Amino acid sequence: MCAGKGQKGPYLLSIPKKTSVQVKSHIRYGYGLDEYSELTELACDLAIFDKAEKGGMYTLKDVEKKIRGTENVIEYLKANPTYYELIKNEVYEMSGVECR
Repeated sequence: MCAGKGQKGPYLLSIPKKTSVQVKSHIRYGYGLDEYSELTELACDLAIFDKAEKGGMYTLKDVEKKIRGTENVIEYLKANPTYYELIKNEVYEMSGVECR
């Protein structure tokens, strides 16, 4: 049992008053959280993928052709699960997250 306000006890819990966390996710209708879209955005933010400012052309790491549009990049990742895992592990490594 936790100690209430003004009480002292072994389980007194203190939470900072100003706690804010920003989370940005892509939710796809009929699918849920879209991990492929998330990975594409994170890979662009970490400069693993290069996205042109105009035209939406993506240059993927270790892929010779350029891909136009986020949806086509997502389809490429779905069609190539080993490439998806490679990029996911690299994003985890660059972000400091341990892979399980």
